[in-house]
Amino acid sequence: MNTAVFISGPYFTPYMLQELHFSYWTFTYVLAIPMLVKALTMPVWGKICDLYGNRNVLSFSATFLGTLPILWMLSPKVEFIVFVQILSGFLWAVFDLSAFNTLYDLTPERSRMKYSILLNSVNALAYITGAMLGDRIITIASNFPLSFSPYHVVFLTSGMMRFLVAFLFLPKIPHIAGTHHVSFRSLLWTFSVLTVRGFSWNVLKAQKKATKKADRNIPSA
Repeated sequence: MNTAVFISGPYFTPYMLQELHFSYWTFTYVLAIPMLVKALTMPVWGKICDLYGNRNVLSFSATFLGTLPILWMLSPKVEFIVFVQILSGFLWAVFDLSAFNTLYDLTPERSRMKYSILLNSVNALAYITGAMLGDRIITIASNFPLSFSPYHVVFLTSGMMRFLVAFLFLPKIPHIAGTHHVSFRSLLWTFSVLTVRGFSWNVLKAQKKATKKADRNIPSA
């Protein structure tokens, strides 16, 4: 999956700056959006992983990761790119958390350090391989009189390879004992409920805190 991701990953930056002509301010906040969304949604997805199992959450995220680079091809407008980046932060929060947790689910405790090192090593190789493939694809595509950007070729290739990886390898990841398949609708519904409850609780606490502070500032008669 990381090989497929890094076919396009390094090339969003030159695409935004050279093809879309984003200002550095626009470029900066577009890049910051996924990190902010990840930070906000990861705690909720952690609860969902505990509730339904990491395997179900991993399936959900990996199934839809392929849509992200393909969406970049649909519109150059900043507003649309912002929407794609919000979706990106949402899906990557799910994938990063569930993939890491799944490794712990499927490995014995005494071997987790070894598998963690192996995973990081394979990922490093995947990043290099994917980036080199992406560069080669852009070089070849640039030699043809295309009516669209050569960057779109790597975006499409990356998206299709992500779908292929999910189709081939997700069925091979077993459910751990005590868990079963959960529909994507159930996962999204649970995320919505937990998000609203958390937001409502945080608002309530803020209101109570503000009320107490106001009460302390009222002079006694």
